[in-house]
Amino acid sequence: MKKFFILSFLLLLFLYSFKLYSQNLLESGFKITATEKNIIQAINNNDTIDIISKGKEYLPTVYTNKKISVKEKYKIYKNIMPHIYGIIDSIVNLTQRKSYFKGMSDIYFNYINICYTLYDKTRDKKYSKEAFTFIEQYKNLSLLDNNKPQNIELKNIPTDSLIKREANLYANTFLMDGMNNYGKRDSFYNLTNKFYKSLEEEYPEYFKFKQAIRKFDFTDLHKNIKKNTLIIEFIRINEEYFRFVVSKDNILFDKIKAKSFDVDNEINIFINSLQSDNYYEFYKSSHKLYNLLFSDIFHICKNKEIIVVPDGDINFLPFEALLKDTLQKKNKDYQKLNYLIKNDCIFSYEISAKNYINNLKKDNKHNNKNSDIDFFAPIFENYKETECKVSTLINTKYFSEILTEKYESNIFLNEDATSEMFIKRLLSRSNILHVATHSEIKNDNSMLSFILFNNSDTINNCPDSLFLRDIYCSVSYANLIIVESCGSGKGKYTLNEGIMNFAYGFNVSGTSSVVYTLWKIDETVTNEILIYFYDELSKNKNKSLALHNAKLNFINNYAKEELSNPVFWAGIVVSGDVRPVKIKMLKNNINFLYIIIFFVVIFIFISGLLFLRLKKRKSRI
Repeated sequence: MKKFFILSFLLLLFLYSFKLYSQNLLESGFKITATEKNIIQAINNNDTIDIISKGKEYLPTVYTNKKISVKEKYKIYKNIMPHIYGIIDSIVNLTQRKSYFKGMSDIYFNYINICYTLYDKTRDKKYSKEAFTFIEQYKNLSLLDNNKPQNIELKNIPTDSLIKREANLYANTFLMDGMNNYGKRDSFYNLTNKFYKSLEEEYPEYFKFKQAIRKFDFTDLHKNIKKNTLIIEFIRINEEYFRFVVSKDNILFDKIKAKSFDVDNEINIFINSLQSDNYYEFYKSSHKLYNLLFSDIFHICKNKEIIVVPDGDINFLPFEALLKDTLQKKNKDYQKLNYLIKNDCIFSYEISAKNYINNLKKDNKHNNKNSDIDFFAPIFENYKETECKVSTLINTKYFSEILTEKYESNIFLNEDATSEMFIKRLLSRSNILHVATHSEIKNDNSMLSFILFNNSDTINNCPDSLFLRDIYCSVSYANLIIVESCGSGKGKYTLNEGIMNFAYGFNVSGTSSVVYTLWKIDETVTNEILIYFYDELSKNKNKSLALHNAKLNFINNYAKEELSNPVFWAGIVVSGDVRPVKIKMLKNNINFLYIIIFFVVIFIFISGLLFLRLKKRKSRI
């Protein structure tokens, strides 16, 4: 009898506990712990520091707790993460936002891993969409705001001057991060605090606009992505790469079957083998990377425009040079290899899917107007005898002559190719700017990387440098900028910020699209490919297809055996808005084209008359 009462009491206690648990489950979707209550209380009190510090303390313990199911972990993260994201997003001061966000990156990574585990088990797309959305929000918080509102009209706002002030603060923030002078850094950060504090009060419309362009909604992407387009987005999380493949009607989410450092190491082997002309090493490495990153999705990529959103060292990989086949012939022949570029795969690059949407939504009216080309070629003939020892780029002079024969162009050679003039042309709404020069990347402080211009007034008679910081601070209305210099797309990869290079710098300044290089290039070959590129643009081809066709034309018809190595053509890539841009052809070229068309029409007409006469004669007979 005593045992019966004890068992009954325990049963009643269990039922009462279960009732309380169920009530909590119904109210919140999961069991709320005391720590979670503290976080939610902090959220209700709008205590920013308390929310973030408690979240950093609590969420990692949830992730590592083996007693909590993956589904319950997902619910806990999903309940708390939007609040933390919203708080960091509301911080206008870039320095403070970067600091908070850097401390939260591991928690974001944990959440992506949880989503992947559930997607892998259930194949429920809600988890892949959730992960993709958080990745995009993560990027939009950590990257600079890269959509300056040059093409919008905001009432009572001095847009250009405000953008310049803001861009100057952005660039200096990155410079200060690389300094050891903490006194100077603190002084600068106090100034930025005052600016950002006044921004929301003085220009609320502009502030709301800046907030809005960072928001990411998967349904917005689904609605705007084109039917013939695929977005392949990679994300490097600690020792692993994850991959999303997004189309108009589907989203795939998987994990690369190799450790991230193995993938990065293979990319380095790939690039080194090209530069050292190690044919067999390149073949092996290229095919291995194809199998790791692309082979399983090749069947859905043919005849598609493929937009790669890279991460980690994948930023430096030209996908079109990956090899589909294993090595069969032992003789060395780069020209006949089965690259992805020969398999109707057309590649371009983007910094985020959000940036792709923003580009699509931009006013495209200026694309429909004929554009002239501003071509800057410092050449550096006047530096042969100076201590600067800058090599002469004599072939760019021949390239400028070809441009002037075919297209409406403004040519700035030697002393006329100054950084001041280049910045002026950025503001002049010239649709295409092309600079053929030297550049240098500073990995220790990316903002001090520079491209060279020609300026005889410079101290010590050395070339004029346009620093990456200056590009960030500038405002650009250009539709396309071509940076023809060695490794203009190189830069230091930083977690949370990506690659700080000239391609990204011009994008931040407002440029719609950039053609840049991944490694040291050959001046003559690059000029030849870019001439074909301009010819394709003049036929109203979009930029990615124009560059694709230009490379194929070079590989198939003009590349000699020693020049068919991908080191000569694969390192030239395009990023950003790839929609067509019209080029002004010279009138004599247009007239010549009309003459050809006229004679073709006359020939067809006369041939038709002769055919009809012969037919009548036969019918009489």
